[in-house]
Amino acid sequence: MDGGCVMVANELREPAWVRRGFAGLVVHRWALLAFALLLIGANSIYALGAMRTLDRAQERVDHTQHVLLSLGDLQARLARTEGALRSYLLTGSRALLEHYQTGAAGVPDAVAAVRILTQDNAAQQRRLSVVEPLVAKRLALLRAGMERRQRGDGVDAAALEAGDRLMHQIRTGLADLHAEERRLYTERLQAARRQANLAQALLVLGMALSLAIIAAVFALARREERMRVDAEGRLRAANSELERRVEERTMVLADKERFLATVIDNMHDAIIVHRDNAVVLANQRFVQLVGAESSEQVIGQSPLAFYPAELRDSVARRVRYVMSGGASVPLVEQRLVRRDGKAIDVEATSIAFADRGRRTALSIYRDITDRKAAELQLRQAQKMEAVGQLTGGMAHDFNNLLTVIVANLDILGESLHADKKSLELVEAALGGALRGAKLTHRLLAFARKQPLEPQVIDLNERLPTLVEMLRRTLGEQIRVELKLADGLWPTCADPSQVEDALLNLAINARDAMPQGGTLTIETGNGSLDADYAARNPEIAPGDYVLLSVTDTGTGMPPEVIAHAVEPFFTTKEQGKGTGLGLSMIYGFAKQSGGHLKIYSEVDHGTTVRLYLPRAVEAGATAPDPMLSVPALPGGRETILLVEDNDEVRAAAIRQLTDLGYRVRAAANGPAGLALLDADDAVDLLFTDIVMPERMTGYELAQAVRARRPQIKVLFATGFAEAPAAAQQPQPGALVLRKPYRKQELAEKVRMALDVQ
Repeated sequence: MDGGCVMVANELREPAWVRRGFAGLVVHRWALLAFALLLIGANSIYALGAMRTLDRAQERVDHTQHVLLSLGDLQARLARTEGALRSYLLTGSRALLEHYQTGAAGVPDAVAAVRILTQDNAAQQRRLSVVEPLVAKRLALLRAGMERRQRGDGVDAAALEAGDRLMHQIRTGLADLHAEERRLYTERLQAARRQANLAQALLVLGMALSLAIIAAVFALARREERMRVDAEGRLRAANSELERRVEERTMVLADKERFLATVIDNMHDAIIVHRDNAVVLANQRFVQLVGAESSEQVIGQSPLAFYPAELRDSVARRVRYVMSGGASVPLVEQRLVRRDGKAIDVEATSIAFADRGRRTALSIYRDITDRKAAELQLRQAQKMEAVGQLTGGMAHDFNNLLTVIVANLDILGESLHADKKSLELVEAALGGALRGAKLTHRLLAFARKQPLEPQVIDLNERLPTLVEMLRRTLGEQIRVELKLADGLWPTCADPSQVEDALLNLAINARDAMPQGGTLTIETGNGSLDADYAARNPEIAPGDYVLLSVTDTGTGMPPEVIAHAVEPFFTTKEQGKGTGLGLSMIYGFAKQSGGHLKIYSEVDHGTTVRLYLPRAVEAGATAPDPMLSVPALPGGRETILLVEDNDEVRAAAIRQLTDLGYRVRAAANGPAGLALLDADDAVDLLFTDIVMPERMTGYELAQAVRARRPQIKVLFATGFAEAPAAAQQPQPGALVLRKPYRKQELAEKVRMALDVQ
């Protein structure tokens, strides 16, 4: 208001010739106003034309992006198709074959999509015409390799080499297409930017000129008005009006400021505004994100202070680029450091704007720490799944070999009962074979392919006896505490596997406490919610029974925890551990529908939590072992033996015949059904679970029971695959694990005949 007074006072002191000059300009003010309106109209028409031109340029840029995406999709489909077939050629997995067939079916569509998108570019069409027959030829070679693998002819090295040459030519051709599209993309993007910059400059110039003319018109009008009224009276009226408007504007601005502050403070994303390398505004979410107690601890700080030292230079370059007038920073992943030193992962973007003539930047952060952790756990679970598939297949084949070895050693031992020295050698060989069987059992546990016999059990009833055994086993230097939760839910799991898991965890804890310590075993009920399941994708939300084992030992660093459940990973000295203990527990938990979680800090001990599913219904119980008959029981019943491995089948025939049974043997399910139809005297089906000819042991048992419901069934397996739910055996079905001793075979066969 003081400035207004000075201005009016100066006007009153202006010479008369100045006032007459302004009065002469008043005559032309309407002409100036008409010219300004005409200029605004022309500027608007030009703006519409410029917008249409920019839209066309953007369409060309978008089209080029679509071509680039289609080229990338074509190359990715080819790579996945070739990778799936190579894996199928090596492993014979039907799942990988289905991946290949799905990928191969999509490649022609991807080629057609590229051809359609490049119709406006004759040069690209010519390049594609060179690549397309190469792709067709490569698909034909892949199909031929698949057919050869299905016929069992093995892998054709020459075809693989030819395929590699074709893929090299295809990649070269696709690279040429991609390079041309990138060139077009850059060229079109630059052209669009030039048009946008030119349009912006002309629009700004036109609007500035229009506003200047309008301002001049209004200035002339105001001059004319001031010359008609008394200077002092107009000054008083102007002061009164100015005070009123300032008050109204202040109230409006205050309301807007409060509204804006409320919105910003309640946003899910963290926001800061900074200029001159200092934060001038921060919402509550950002204050919480960096672990500050209030916004005062953030405002005034450099925005670089919240980044790790090694990232500050690169962040500073991006800030300078934005503040100098560059485009906004796209959404990128970054890492911030809280006040307590903890690192957090965020997605961040920044944009600059002018605030009262000063360049100011707005930065937005979204916390993705939990999401990154979940992604890491998912990748780890996928890696464990792949390793499990490999180890499970190897263990299954090894179990078949051990079955042949153990069976023949048993028979050989019976024939050498008078030759003590030879019998000792046989017993030593048997001991080695059985130790190998324990190793494969652990591999199968990790791979989640071990045959389980789940029962409804109460951990509170079983643990006291086990803990007493552990106290005697671990020694006096280890103090064992047992804490049983009241009202513990029953769980459904294999009791022997639970005992093995607890024993392995106790041994690991003992090794982590060489100077002694405390081992705490606890039970409890737990409900895992959707948030926990999102952070741990391998477990579903629901009710679980918790078995927790805690030691006061040396603990594990994060890099060891990350690999702790991998098979053969161990930190123990060579010869003092197989590295299969935790991996076996991990596999058992997963196969049982549960979960394994490890918490550990160096020098503060380790806690391993085993989550087992809560039993909501009465489950299957194992047959009463007291119903087993004495050692090496035999019989004269007729047994239908179905086993695809020739050596295992021959060994089983010898053992069953020695036990007095009449044996009918077949190599697969259809052959077994044919023998069944030809022999009415079959009493027991003894079948392997995993067999060729598209018929598993479960399916064979269903077919046999459909023909003759009275026939008993005994399964044998190196591991239990996971077929469809309808193919699973009924609860309580007897399973004989490979490799098996003659004693085990005799008892299981007798149990199947007498108990079922």
